[in-house]
Amino acid sequence: MQRQPQHVPEPAAMGQVLAIVYRAMASHLTRKAGLTRARGQTGAVTLIQRFGSALNLNIHFHMLCLDGAYTLQNGQPLFRNLQPRGTRHDDGAGGAAAKRQTGGLTRLVV
Repeated sequence: MQRQPQHVPEPAAMGQVLAIVYRAMASHLTRKAGLTRARGQTGAVTLIQRFGSALNLNIHFHMLCLDGAYTLQNGQPLFRNLQPRGTRHDDGAGGAAAKRQTGGLTRLVV
């Protein structure tokens, strides 16, 4: 049985998907810190992993995000921690990112 070649996404498309994911996460974290997008800024470091452990094509992102957001107070940066969350682990960030990714990918393909 012959194996079908796997399609490798263009770097520009991966960058657009990463931008969608980051915007969703940043908006969620800023809101959870009690700030608006206009007043708060957060940050993240992302590693794009292209292959799985069996050297198969498996593109995915590893993100380290701040657990809050920065705002300016009297001209000085002030870090606002996230509001304590409940016992539920999924607090909506993943779902929002998935919805935005779906819309963004649809626009890329069409």
